[in-house]
Amino acid sequence: MSKFKKHGMITLCICLCLAAGGCGRNAYAADESEDFKDAIMRQLAMQIGNSDAQLDGYGSTTDAGDVEYVFTITDDDGSVTKQYYIVGDRRFCLIQLSNYTGSDAADDAADEMADSFVWDD
Repeated sequence: MSKFKKHGMITLCICLCLAAGGCGRNAYAADESEDFKDAIMRQLAMQIGNSDAQLDGYGSTTDAGDVEYVFTITDDDGSVTKQYYIVGDRRFCLIQLSNYTGSDAADDAADEMADSFVWDD
């Protein structure tokens, strides 16, 4: 499922891969989540290339106890893209936020979605 909602200059893009056979498959078992994180970090760094954008990341757990990695890309124009990866056994859910105004409300909404995510087994 994918939804796009735009209010003024704030765009919140929600990309959820929920089904076991859906687009959220990966080659990593649940206990290999750090390998998954490293692969995503390399991919994002390659996409940023030689731009002035800054890439940061951290890991935590969702309210349900699943591993969650959050990657933040801050562009030189102040726009911020956050990618939240909730990692399961050979699957993941991606929630992406593109915030062009620095709105705390948009950040809070994406944080809440990621933290409250539960797999639909």
